[in-house]
Amino acid sequence: MMSSYPNRPMPAGKTKQAAVARWMEERGWVFTEMTEAQKLEMRRTWNICGSGTAVSGYTAPCIFNPFPENGRCKKHGGPSPKGIASPHYQGKGWSRYMPEPWLPMHKESQEDPDLLNMVQDIKLRDVRVKQLLQKMGTGDVGKTWLAMREEWEKLQRSLRVADPEEQKRRVGEHVTAISVLINRGSAEAEAWDELLDVSEQRTRIIERHTKQQIVVGALVALEDAMTDYQAMAMAVKVTVENTDLKRTTPEDLLRAIATQFARVVAVEYLADPGPGNGGQQRDLAGGRAGKALPGPRRLR
Repeated sequence: MMSSYPNRPMPAGKTKQAAVARWMEERGWVFTEMTEAQKLEMRRTWNICGSGTAVSGYTAPCIFNPFPENGRCKKHGGPSPKGIASPHYQGKGWSRYMPEPWLPMHKESQEDPDLLNMVQDIKLRDVRVKQLLQKMGTGDVGKTWLAMREEWEKLQRSLRVADPEEQKRRVGEHVTAISVLINRGSAEAEAWDELLDVSEQRTRIIERHTKQQIVVGALVALEDAMTDYQAMAMAVKVTVENTDLKRTTPEDLLRAIATQFARVVAVEYLADPGPGNGGQQRDLAGGRAGKALPGPRRLR
């Protein structure tokens, strides 16, 4: 084990621990009060792990050899895999292990408002399917095999030509034609494989998109239900506080609560009419033409 400074002898065991302690004492450093920069200098100078460890009742730097991956020894997490190589990795914090040139693109994707919109992914697969279909030409692989067999038969007949020069010319032509047919058939086969793969990807994306839309719809319905619940609770509270319960029949009380509930809902839509509200309604408070209100809402 060699030091970062070639002229410094590297002691071992307790002698090394004492040498590191003297080196720190020369600089007036106490391990528990050292800054990160000072600890880094110590680790590089003595080629040690440098993590805190208990020695004779006090905290001292660990002097074991560090792993080059993270600068820690086998007792302080040196061999532990990091990032996606770790068995405890949960898909979080990718940017910590991402190459620096990719970080601007990563930040741009985080700020993309349509990041979870899968429609673009579906359209992208549709474009690729069209490209593959155009690449496949006629798409009749059988014709390619028939043409190849025909060229092969011509090649066999060319080999029986007596004239050496004529035989060489014909064989060269048929070998070139067979090579073209082999490349064409191989390209068509690869295009078919990729076409099936893209089609499966498109199907899976559509399934996920459908599930996403169902979940979003359920969340919107839940949000509406919570809004109605809060409106009803407010209507009951206001009605009970402003009604003489001893002189009011249950039917009148329910009618008053329903009226108050309609007012609360109307006030909510006056405050935030939202998109798609058609028709002009009269402001309940002032009797003037106000913001557009939607149709009546049913209790869920």
